[in-house]
Amino acid sequence: MQKKSRRLTGLLLVAALLMGLFPLSAFAAEEASPIHVDWQYEVNPIYSDVLSVDDLVHAESAPEGEEAETADAFDADVDESKYLAGDAISAAIRENLKARNESFTIYYQAPVSSYESDLKACFIDAMAHDKNDPTGGDYILYQVAGKGYGIDGQSDGTTAYVYATYSVTYFADADQEAAVSSKLSTVLSSLSLSGMSDYEKVSAIYEYIISHVTYDSTGSDSIKYSAYAALIKGTAVCQGYSALLYRMLLEAGIDCRVIAGDAGGPHAWNIVKLGSLYYYCDSTWDSGIYPDTGQTLYFLKGEDTYFVNGSDEEIQVYFSDGSAYYRITPDAHTRQAKTETDDNGNVTTLVDYTTSQFLAAYPTSSADYAPGDDSSADTATVSSASLTLDGEIGVNFYVTIPDASAVACAQIGHDKYTRDSATGVWSDTATLTDTESYDLSACKTENADEYKFTFYVSAKEMQDRLVLNLLDASGNILPLSTRGGACQNNTFTYSAGDYISTVLSASSAADLNMSDAVKFSSLQALVKSMNNYNLAARSYFGYDAPASALSLNAGDVSAYQKHVSSLPEGVTFMGANLSLETNTVLRLFFSLPEGKTLADYGVSVTKSGTQAVFKTEPRGSYYCIKIPDIAAKDLDDMYSIRLGDATISYGAFSYAGDVFKKYADDTSNSLYQLCAALCLYQAAADDYFG
Repeated sequence: MQKKSRRLTGLLLVAALLMGLFPLSAFAAEEASPIHVDWQYEVNPIYSDVLSVDDLVHAESAPEGEEAETADAFDADVDESKYLAGDAISAAIRENLKARNESFTIYYQAPVSSYESDLKACFIDAMAHDKNDPTGGDYILYQVAGKGYGIDGQSDGTTAYVYATYSVTYFADADQEAAVSSKLSTVLSSLSLSGMSDYEKVSAIYEYIISHVTYDSTGSDSIKYSAYAALIKGTAVCQGYSALLYRMLLEAGIDCRVIAGDAGGPHAWNIVKLGSLYYYCDSTWDSGIYPDTGQTLYFLKGEDTYFVNGSDEEIQVYFSDGSAYYRITPDAHTRQAKTETDDNGNVTTLVDYTTSQFLAAYPTSSADYAPGDDSSADTATVSSASLTLDGEIGVNFYVTIPDASAVACAQIGHDKYTRDSATGVWSDTATLTDTESYDLSACKTENADEYKFTFYVSAKEMQDRLVLNLLDASGNILPLSTRGGACQNNTFTYSAGDYISTVLSASSAADLNMSDAVKFSSLQALVKSMNNYNLAARSYFGYDAPASALSLNAGDVSAYQKHVSSLPEGVTFMGANLSLETNTVLRLFFSLPEGKTLADYGVSVTKSGTQAVFKTEPRGSYYCIKIPDIAAKDLDDMYSIRLGDATISYGAFSYAGDVFKKYADDTSNSLYQLCAALCLYQAAADDYFG
């Protein structure tokens, strides 16, 4: 297997604790410009016909959070790593929306000329469709009633460093969404989908919805727009039906979209992918027909037959009061674009279902679906997935490949969906980032036809979804399945977080096929500490709300205090930092006399008297000694760094101790908590591995 050498993923614990590494005087002060955007509110344009801003939850106050710097001189020491940029902004918003957080703050940086429009775009991106995320994408898009936000911060004339506080109104709150997840687990299990073809899965889920949900024609509560209303209350309007079908199908591994438009009034329906094409489904209208007739008129229909076989007949649709009907005509369903206009008259497209790009990304069949159209022969099966827990965090994929000659290589990467900036249309397939390719000959296990592919992740990336593909010699993706059936789009996804959830949900060693109860207990303690480490890292970099507070202080690591003897004339130890890549890297920084390099003094690094691996490199106007590949169980090791006749004792826990001292009066500080999680992770790893 191949270990990744790339990945400076930005998880740097830097400036704040470098003890003067970047003194303020090293920067040219620039004129500061305070930034403030008053609170404004926007209804989700999908619901603009039924809601107004008065229906939204208002938070008429200044954005909460740390005070942004607004001094006369721009703060050159601003910790840029705290201010998200690009896709990280969308990711942070997405996690808050999925958690149904009604208020949250996002720190981000953007060009001064576009910081507000960039934020709008990121909010839209946060609701992008992802076929591997049943609780994201359209499920969020159709469950958000609207939002309000305010912005504060400062700029240096070029870049804005700001924070936006959101107030989001949902149709169903976090507790109600938890109820949906709980019941869905029971319902999907009862449907016995394992072993079914994709068509059979779609049919079973669709039949469940149209036989258990009735149309809410009289309710005035906005809950009727939610999947919660459809699943828990058993009555909803079209958006509730469509959102529930979307989530259930994605949970079953079937791609699906919700489409908004007009059908004699505002309406929503679905398109469902079987094989290479999408088919129309309208569970709202079929729920009024199926209970009495046992028939469906809007299930997996093609363009040519979707509209009641092209007739003008009246179809009785039974609502909860038993009184209403629709006149169904060939042109009843019309796709629409959904746009919003802000207080300044600027128009933003939320989603446009009518563009040629969208239609190309989600091609619909002209004919009705015929069972068997999605058949395919699988050549490989993902048998299991796990984690490597020997210091680095590696996600392992075990794949049985009967015909290895047909596979040129395996490829694993972070999956990322791309969005056309002009049209707002998201791609149907994932674009892999930070990809690694694997030669099968180097990954063979002792088991027949089995191969193991390991992909290494950093602390922040434990929850990131990884995608495994098998490629032929031409770069085409080959068929891939699991023991439960074919993989959607022939890709298999997994994350370190999935493994953590599996271990923590186990009630005994037997649940994990382990025989040693003590080892099982220490494994659960280890993955719990890994989870806390991940949450602390995500919190520090603004991806999530603060993790639960961990209790450690400088006294707990007092044995690891740094020691610096007299350095050569003109040499100054500027400080150290930790970099959390796929493992932990310790860097020590020095200022040297002009014209000198570290090689002029002779450098050595030892650990417990044994030579340690290290590198030296220039870093701006300073020089750095880099100690890489520190395993989790070895994070408490101390290193002896010799520079000429001088000796410096330092380690990862020395850095943690400096952090604990600096923030002794603010133990909830995210950097403090991250270092605490790191120390507890080391203790758990040391206990597990011995």
